[in-house]
Amino acid sequence: MIRMKRVTFFKLCDCLRERNLLHDTLNVTLEEQVAVFLHIVGHNVRNRVVGHNFMRSEETVSRYFNEVLRAIGELRRELIRRPSLNTHSRITSIVKILNEKLGIQVINNNVYNHLRGWRNKWSQIVKLKEKSGMSWNENEKRIVMGRDEYLSYIKNHPKDAALINKSIDFYDQMSIIFGGSLAIGRWTHSTQGASSSSGKIKKKSSKRHRENEEDIMTMVANNIKKLVVEIKEYNEPEIFIDGLYEAVMSIPGFDDSQLCRAYRMLVGSSTKEARAFMVASTHHRYFWIRDMLNM
Repeated sequence: MIRMKRVTFFKLCDCLRERNLLHDTLNVTLEEQVAVFLHIVGHNVRNRVVGHNFMRSEETVSRYFNEVLRAIGELRRELIRRPSLNTHSRITSIVKILNEKLGIQVINNNVYNHLRGWRNKWSQIVKLKEKSGMSWNENEKRIVMGRDEYLSYIKNHPKDAALINKSIDFYDQMSIIFGGSLAIGRWTHSTQGASSSSGKIKKKSSKRHRENEEDIMTMVANNIKKLVVEIKEYNEPEIFIDGLYEAVMSIPGFDDSQLCRAYRMLVGSSTKEARAFMVASTHHRYFWIRDMLNM
């Protein structure tokens, strides 16, 4: 009824009594006062209903509710944790990656605001995909809706117009960064608290939600790191070292197709490996290529 374990309830009552914030009266004990308060805030019921359950008048219920509320307010410095003004460590990590790896000059607020905006957009996309009457075109990355249904829906939800019957830009990138934390229903993969079979979402407590915030930011940072590595590898120029082609093609004991394959593998490898090959002797180059071709 009070949504609290017995031990916790009595600890709270003892705390209020020891600090002289509440006290027993002639007709109502401190424990009953706190129970009335917790019953109201836990179930959002009216004073009349609570008065009937505790056999008290509405005036009595209202008076003791306000007294307990005042007493709880005196514990605000201990029970309420103020939001931190420090930047999340993962935000700082992302800023460092963007500045050092990609040469983009950004600050913490830039990253935070962009992540929040893109995350809200992804959440909106996932919810739209779950709505009745909408389908998903994977090739075009587009939420599809019939013309008549679309016109009727947009009248009441004009903000969704930019995401329906139009290709969604950066959908794959959003899926990589936010997909594991926001997917719901039949698109659920690894999200905790969601049901992929029933399409229903189990309610999470606010405490559990706060505990997951750091995990979400960690996942976002790791995914961005992966994207940065992929972009860097994609944009990395091919290796051209003077004499590499001649050095490979002059190795005896292999035909031209095998040597061409070995050369392509060296060009596609890191610069360090190609330079190390050039330093090796001809005899050692032979074993190098043999091992490279798994012969």
